[in-house]
Amino acid sequence: MTLGPDGALMFDGGRGHYQALASGAGGQLRFTRTTGRPPDGYATAFITLLTLDVQSNRRNNPTFVPLDFFSETGRQQVSTSTEFVCWTEQRVEALDSRLTFEGMGRMGLVVSGPAEKLGISDDASLASLMGLIEIAEGPEPEPASAPRQYINTFTFNNPPLASTSFVPTAR
Repeated sequence: MTLGPDGALMFDGGRGHYQALASGAGGQLRFTRTTGRPPDGYATAFITLLTLDVQSNRRNNPTFVPLDFFSETGRQQVSTSTEFVCWTEQRVEALDSRLTFEGMGRMGLVVSGPAEKLGISDDASLASLMGLIEIAEGPEPEPASAPRQYINTFTFNNPPLASTSFVPTAR
């Protein structure tokens, strides 16, 4: 593997480098149930997103990610967004209060638009995006009581690619 300047790991698909990373992704999820006593237990959904477009141990500008959530039938769609610096983990219904079992049904799909790194000016550039969806299930609505948890990874369906480099922190 060929390293870039300052020992950077290069994600650009070049010779001796890692492949370029996707700037968007999507995956399946089970929406959080907030009312009633479900026969199959309560589910709580979390989404975790991260980018490698960061400067280790320095101030970083936010990454903006548009998100579209779809019900299992595809009849309902909720568009929202999130922004983060380096990474984030959020309850799905914290992104929009409609993103629950009661608003969307039991299962659904989330698809992101291209992630963009926002600078000080109005300029934006594509940013790498990786993510996962964690589902915690249990007899009570709080995740602390969840005896079962599983993770759905994001899949990539031809999103734009983001060339980037990552410089690990010097020790």
